[in-house]
Amino acid sequence: GTVRRNYTEQLIQQFASDCEIVKLGSQALVELAERKLNGGLVSDQELLSIVNPLLETQVDVVVLGCTHFPWFKQELQRLCPSIQWLDSGDAIARRVKQIVSPDTQDVVGSTAGGNFYFTGQPYTLDQSLLSNSGIRFINYIKF
Repeated sequence: GTVRRNYTEQLIQQFASDCEIVKLGSQALVELAERKLNGGLVSDQELLSIVNPLLETQVDVVVLGCTHFPWFKQELQRLCPSIQWLDSGDAIARRVKQIVSPDTQDVVGSTAGGNFYFTGQPYTLDQSLLSNSGIRFINYIKF
């Protein structure tokens, strides 16, 4: 869904209008991230099969735009070192912090002792996996 949003196109026009942009949306990568978040294994081959179109077009920078994708940043850097992988998580976390509670003292955007916010019930998520990653589970944000 991220690659089809008008907001994504606006960001491209604002910050990368002089660049050749290749958009790659992947529900399969979302599903792999959810598997990983729930303690499942994800093989290098599964990741490579999804990012192969990026390798074929010889992109040099990839923005991990979906909130699920940064869970694979380390693996992608290892598997595809010629690509610079940009994690959008910190920028998203800063924006969420502005919207939710501009005065909060919580560490947002860091997995080292940070907080994890949900916009819906994480019915498939084993919350112990978050705490094992150093993330404190806080609460749901209701819109």
